Amino acid sequence: MSRYTHLGQRKGSANWYFKAKVPRDLVAALGREQLWKSLSTADFAEAKRRVRDEADAFDKQCRALRDRLASDGCDTVGSVVLTSLTEAAIEQVAINWFSTVLPKGSSGRGWRCRLIETRR
Repeated sequence: MSRYTHLGQRKGSANWYFKAKVPRDLVAALGREQLWKSLSTADFAEAKRRVRDEADAFDKQCRALRDRLASDGCDTVGSVVLTSLTEAAIEQVAINWFSTVLPKGSSGRGWRCRLIETRR
């Protein structure tokens, strides 16, 4: 039997596992040097199919983690960095949004009162 990348078995287990060495630049962020994940199958042919999916998922996870670390640890949506807003700023954004969706000529006073009451 030839060797397959990222495919292994643990002692005493019939199941196959996805195994990967965590890249050095991500060890601190992931908190481990090696990753093992059960493929939930003892069938070698099925394990060969499943290990490719796990390898792709692991590569995507590493890329996403590198992108997040490159943006100074801030969460991002696409390439936009999310920043934390104060409660006052969030309230102002909500009030501005409600003012755009209220019917013309409506004061919107009821919306503002309900918004402030639900916040408390």
